[in-house]
Amino acid sequence: MSRSTRTANRGGLRSFAAHVLGLAVVATLVAAPAEAQLPVSFNIGGGLTVPSGDLADMTDNGYHGMVGVRFSAPALPVHVRVDGIYNNLPASAGDVDLSTIGMLAGLGYDVVPVGPAKLYALAGGGYYWSKVNVAGAERVGDLGWNAGLGFRFNLMAAKAFVEARYHSISTDGGNMTSMPFTVGLTF
Repeated sequence: MSRSTRTANRGGLRSFAAHVLGLAVVATLVAAPAEAQLPVSFNIGGGLTVPSGDLADMTDNGYHGMVGVRFSAPALPVHVRVDGIYNNLPASAGDVDLSTIGMLAGLGYDVVPVGPAKLYALAGGGYYWSKVNVAGAERVGDLGWNAGLGFRFNLMAAKAFVEARYHSISTDGGNMTSMPFTVGLTF
């Protein structure tokens, strides 16, 4: 990948991070107090995506964004999450990116409170559409699964979360695996 392409990719990542930060600030200022949260909440987040396995040989670290809905029962430590995710990974060599759009459903479990935060585990599956960004390429859909851990904590008038997940997408040639590290807000 040429130096100008890497610089352009870093500029895009910085712009993406600035947009996520701006959305986080707005959501924090307009969200209801954490005590008034309903059993249905909305998530928005983004961050770094690290490819692993064979995918790491072909792509560099990239970025992702996600939006989702969380359904919980106030007296139970379990919740259901439905997320939409977009990943972009630049190629290690050349000027081609790999983008993936996923629709995911998962079950979460609040493991233990850790001080003012809650540690949770999350696992589920979904359908992922991947595309190499070259002229004439089409998105290809495949099933996959994911699992991870996260922390949820109060941040001013909203709840913030930090999580890491492992995604494995079953493709014709094997599995594409990556690890998105997400920072976001729940409101």
